[in-house]
Amino acid sequence: MHWGGKETSTTSYILDLNGITFAVQLCILLIIGPYADYGTWRPYILMFINSLGIIVEVIEALLDKPRLWQANSAMYVLGTVCFNCCVAFFNGAFPGIVRDLPEMIESEQQVLLGQKTAEEHDQAIMMERSRINNRLQACSSLGVAICIGIGIGISQGIGSATPQKQYEQYAAIIGFFAAIWLLVSIPYFVCQKFRPGQKLPDGTKWYLAGPTQVWQAAKTIRYLKHTFFWIFGYFLIVDCYSTTGSIVNILQNNAISFSALEYSGLFLVVYGTSFIGYVAMDFIQRRFGIPPKYMFLWTSVWIVFMCLWGVIGIWTTKIGFHNEWEFWFYQGFLGLMTPGLFSYAPVILAEVAPAPKVYLFFALMNSVSQTSTFIGPFICGAIINRANGNTNYAFWFTFLTGLIGIACVALLSVPKAKRDCLIYLEKESEDLYHGRHDENAQEDNVVTEA
Repeated sequence: MHWGGKETSTTSYILDLNGITFAVQLCILLIIGPYADYGTWRPYILMFINSLGIIVEVIEALLDKPRLWQANSAMYVLGTVCFNCCVAFFNGAFPGIVRDLPEMIESEQQVLLGQKTAEEHDQAIMMERSRINNRLQACSSLGVAICIGIGIGISQGIGSATPQKQYEQYAAIIGFFAAIWLLVSIPYFVCQKFRPGQKLPDGTKWYLAGPTQVWQAAKTIRYLKHTFFWIFGYFLIVDCYSTTGSIVNILQNNAISFSALEYSGLFLVVYGTSFIGYVAMDFIQRRFGIPPKYMFLWTSVWIVFMCLWGVIGIWTTKIGFHNEWEFWFYQGFLGLMTPGLFSYAPVILAEVAPAPKVYLFFALMNSVSQTSTFIGPFICGAIINRANGNTNYAFWFTFLTGLIGIACVALLSVPKAKRDCLIYLEKESEDLYHGRHDENAQEDNVVTEA
């Protein structure tokens, strides 16, 4: 196909498109993410992005002619960006929702009355965040499995005997999922509470609030060593997870002739087993009181195990993703053993990030996870080329990346991260809220001493 002023393969075009998507998303998240930490803008930002994403999906469903591939590509980029921004903002709202639950407010009052310690209150919030997020993700997995099942029914009803039928099939499925997106988002926006963010620093224009916060975070990064230590470890593990999935998909295409029905069946397996995995992890964590960090590590170990499985395939074809049964096993195992990667990561970030800056750091974490899907495959592509086309050699990269990520997360100290956040917020308060008003310096000192 003709792209970028030259003829290129479809694979290269898709890689370029994903790169463009990532770049656009990174810019948008780092601009609007910080805005959401100030004033009352966050609900309106989320509603706008959510609505735009649904509109884009509807438009994409209507672009069913081959000559419209460029417009369709633009809608793909915009729709993906909207979806990922929505994920970042919904995750950003999560800590505040849990903190405002009646039982958490009651627990805070007990601390003020001396009936429980602050550590016990922190433990209660941490476990409540884990419980809610596990159940949220379980419902999500079950909902996705049901929707995929309905989507399979729609596609089989339309058929795919001709190119025109295939276009109609894809358009119908995209339109169906756009309708689902609309239906499930309405209750949230009807019931949401408008929780205000920080006060905008005096003298700061609203259109400079985002860039100012990013610059402030960059200047004071040394005060958040443990927070960024977690983000780095998370990046490595997500890179291991997503890149392993890309490698498995390549091997899957070599081992299984493409079948939309069979591929949809693989998705049904992973989401169906994920529901069971989330429920099981929620039960185990509540039964034994295991902190989110160790539940996340448990999940990560099994991701690395699947990388090792792929490494073994360098020397044998009996296992190592060379046989059709392995791909069904992989999807089932992934769902049962590794869903905690997505349910515990937001919980840990909520523990180690400064509370008033939660939207900025959730935007950063979302960008980091998307970076991993962009960088890892390029590195693995180079490894495969050096290995004369032996795809399994790329599992060495994901295996080592996962091990380093596990080591980083294992060394994370949540109490030290919280102390870092306190120092960071005190420093920011001095720079943004006190440092600009020399005439009020004496008053600020009195408040600080009090």
